[in-house]
Amino acid sequence: MKSYCRLLALVCIAVLVIGMIPVISAAEETYTLPVFETSDIHGSLVDTSYTQYEYYLAYIGDKVDDIRQGDNSRTVLLDGGDIYQGNVISNIENGAPLTAAFDAMEYDAVALGNHEFDWGIEKTVDADATMPDYTMDGKKYENKIPVLCSNLYYRSSGKRVEFTKDYIILNKTATTSSGKTMQVKIAVIGYVPNYSSSIMTSRFQNFSINSGISGVENLAKTLKSSGQADAAILLAHEDAADMANLLNYSSNFDLICGGHSHTKNVGTSSGVTYIQPWANGSAYARADLCFDSNKKVSVTGANVVSLWDDSYHTYDISSNASYLAPDVLAVSRYFLGLDSIYNALHTPLGYITTSINGYQIGSNPRSSTGGNWMTDLANRATGSKVSFTNSGGIRTSFTVSGGKKEIMMGDVYTIAPFGNLLYVYEVTYAQLLDLLTFGTWSGLDLRMSGIDCYYTGSHVTALVEDGVCIYKDGKWLDDYASRMIRVSANEFIATSSGTAFYKLNSTCLVDHTMVDNESFVKVLEEEGKNNNGLLYVDPNPHYIEGTYNGGFNVKYTITTSYEGKGTVTPTATVNFGEKFVVEFKPDDGWEMTSLVIDGAKYSSRDSYTFGSVSENHTVHVVFSEKQPEVHICPCDDYDDLDKTQWYHEGVDYALDNGLMNGMGDRIFSPDGSLTRAMLVTILYRLEKEPSVEG
Repeated sequence: MKSYCRLLALVCIAVLVIGMIPVISAAEETYTLPVFETSDIHGSLVDTSYTQYEYYLAYIGDKVDDIRQGDNSRTVLLDGGDIYQGNVISNIENGAPLTAAFDAMEYDAVALGNHEFDWGIEKTVDADATMPDYTMDGKKYENKIPVLCSNLYYRSSGKRVEFTKDYIILNKTATTSSGKTMQVKIAVIGYVPNYSSSIMTSRFQNFSINSGISGVENLAKTLKSSGQADAAILLAHEDAADMANLLNYSSNFDLICGGHSHTKNVGTSSGVTYIQPWANGSAYARADLCFDSNKKVSVTGANVVSLWDDSYHTYDISSNASYLAPDVLAVSRYFLGLDSIYNALHTPLGYITTSINGYQIGSNPRSSTGGNWMTDLANRATGSKVSFTNSGGIRTSFTVSGGKKEIMMGDVYTIAPFGNLLYVYEVTYAQLLDLLTFGTWSGLDLRMSGIDCYYTGSHVTALVEDGVCIYKDGKWLDDYASRMIRVSANEFIATSSGTAFYKLNSTCLVDHTMVDNESFVKVLEEEGKNNNGLLYVDPNPHYIEGTYNGGFNVKYTITTSYEGKGTVTPTATVNFGEKFVVEFKPDDGWEMTSLVIDGAKYSSRDSYTFGSVSENHTVHVVFSEKQPEVHICPCDDYDDLDKTQWYHEGVDYALDNGLMNGMGDRIFSPDGSLTRAMLVTILYRLEKEPSVEG
C-alpha cells in the first residue's frame, strides 16, 4: 500500500513538472532575397586587355541566373553607376553594348554616375528616366531599366530633373531553404554626392546637386512607415563606407550599395550594412535581405566576389558554356563582331617597351608614364610645347611583358575614352608659370610634359626647358617671361570653371577642334610607320618635387676680331648675366678708325662694357696707320697768288681766319684796291661778327 501511494505521488509530481515545461515549436524559417550589385563597369562588357578576352558580364549574369532559376523576382540586381565610359567596345558604339547587356541581364535599377554626363546626359539616359534604347542586328529595342537619382535639380528653376526617378518599389519573392516563399516590397532610392567637380563644366552647368542626406532618409522612412516598402536600399554613386558613415543608428535603410571610388567595400556602419565591388566589371557584390514571418529585416552574407579568382571560366570556350549566361554572351559576341569594334581591336599601331600607367615616377606624385604618354601625344597633335592632362583622364594601364607590348587602335580609346577636345593656347612663359603653379595645388591633379617644373609645396622654384634653366627663384633667363609658347589641355581641364585654364579661353585660345583619342591615333600611326613600330614612352618625371640644384647654366660667346695693328680682348665664353669688358689698344703709330658691335657703328674708344650678357655678341675693330701731318697752304686755292711774294703770310692769315675770301673764280687780286666797305667787312669778321643793334 505504501509503495502504491509513493508511486502515485511520484506520478503526480512528474505530471506537474512536465506541465511547467513550455512547448518548444519548430524553428522559424528565414526568407531570403539575394541582392547583387555591379558598379563602375566603365564599358567593360568584355575585358579586351589580353589576347584571350574575358566575358565579365556574361559570367556575372550566369551567377544571377543560378539564383533566379528563370524567375527574376527572386533577386535584386543593381548597378552603382558609371556604366558606359571607358572600354573601346562601349565607346566606339556610344554605349549600346552595355545598354543591351543590362537589358539582357534584367537589371532592376541603375544609379546615375558622374561619367554618365561625359557624352551629354541625353545620350546615356532617356527622357522617361530609363537607360537608352538601342539597336542590335538591325532591330530597335526599348530599354526600361530605371535610372535612379533623387537629388539632382535644374540649376535655373530648382526643380527636380525629370530624366531620373527618385526611387522604385520592387515586388520581389523571398524564399526559405525549404522552398517557402514570401512576397516582399523593396524600395530602392537613388542618391549621388556632389560630384560636379568631376564632370566637364559644359556638360553639367545646367544642373545642381543637393547632397544633404536628410532627403533620402525621410523618403525611406515614409515608404516603410506607409507600408509601401518592407525594406529600403540606398543605391548611391558614392563610396559605400563613406555613405554609411553619414547615416545614424535610427536610419531606415537596411542596405547600401555604393560605387564611384573603385574600391571593394563590405561592412556595417551606423547599424547599416554596405557593399560595393571594385570597378571595370571584374567583381560583383552580394548580400542577402532576410525576413522573418513578420517581415522584420536583417542583412547577412555581405561579400564581394572577384572574377579574377575564376578568370578561366570567363573565357568564351565551349567548356565554359555553363559558366556564361547565353543571352549576355550573344550580346557580347554580336558587338565584338561589328566592323567598327573589330577594326579597333585588331588594328596595331605599334609597340611599347616601357609600361604605361598612372603610378608616380619615383618620389614625384604628379608625374606618371601614363601622363607623359598622353600629354606627349597631345603636344605632337597640336604642335604645342607643353600639354596638360588630369590623372582621372588616364583610364587604363598597359603593362610590358616579355620586353614589349603591342598597342592597338582600341587601346587609345580605352586610355582616353572621353573624346575630349584639345584646347590649344598661345601664352607667354609667365602665363605658363601661372598654369604650372596652379597644377601644383589644384584638385584637378594635373600631369604635364614638355618642360621640367621643379616645385616645393605649391611654389614653383625652377623651370628647365630642353636642359636649359629658364626660370629660377623668381628670375627669368633673358626675355623668357614675355616670350610666347603654345600650350594645350584636355577639355575637362580647360572648361573647369574658375581654373587658371578657364580664364584663358576668352583671350589666348587659338583652337579647340581636335578630339583627343582620334588625334592620338593619327600621331601613333605616323610614329609606328616611321619608327619600325616602336612607340616612345617617356619614363622621366616632369613635375618634379624638389629643388633644382643648377642655375642659369647658359653660356654666350663674345666674338672679337680686328684689322691692322693693335690688341683687342680675345673671343671669350661668358656666363649668363655676367659683366664683360672688351678693351682696344692700337700699336704705336696706329689708331682706331672703326668700331662695329653687333652690326652697329660706335665711336672710337679704349673699351666697351657689356653690363649683363644675355646673348651672343660680335665686336670688330679696324686699326689704321697714322699719316704724317701735311700743311695745306690757303694760297694754293687762288691762281693769282704767288707764295714767294711779301704778302704770302698775311694772305694766309686772312684766309685761315675767314677775314677775306677773294674775288671768286680762284682770283684773290692781291694788288687790287681796298675799299671802305671791304675794310669794314674785314674788321667785322675780325671781331667775330658781333650783333648790330640799330
